[in-house]
Amino acid sequence: MSDYKFIIIFGLLLISGLSSVAQRPEDNYQYVKSLDPKMSRKIRANEIMIDDEEKYVFVNYENRPTFIIVYSMKDFEPIASFRLSNWVEFTGAYIDYELNQLYIKYSRYSSDYYRLDINTGQKDIINCELTPGGCPIVEPTKSVKSAFSASEYYYITINKRNSRDVRVYQLKK
Repeated sequence: MSDYKFIIIFGLLLISGLSSVAQRPEDNYQYVKSLDPKMSRKIRANEIMIDDEEKYVFVNYENRPTFIIVYSMKDFEPIASFRLSNWVEFTGAYIDYELNQLYIKYSRYSSDYYRLDINTGQKDIINCELTPGGCPIVEPTKSVKSAFSASEYYYITINKRNSRDVRVYQLKK
């Protein structure tokens, strides 16, 4: 009889332990708002990137053309948008904080980069040798559909049921 009690108690503990491990991030965060790209047409989000200094959220929308919308982390309002002629991804992208510029590879196998100036909205294409990061070898990775801020205070995700909806959550108090 005591063996059955042990098995039942062990089973209950195992199930309760697994359920706590399987929690979704949304369970520990509260919904704040959805990011609005302020575009006349509804566009689908492909990828998210949050900078390490928690100044900006970058969202990659659509493809051919690709739209990169830059949101302020203060109020999650768009502060810059860029229309790029080809498909780009955030793999290998980085920010020059002194110049307030985002560098994104022109295409997966190109050595060129888009240089996007967040302050002025200017964009140009430059060779990797002219970027602050040089010409690193970048391996392709899967698109980032959800991300935590460096402090883990914010969790931002593309809605799995509606890729036009990018949701912002903050840590519950």
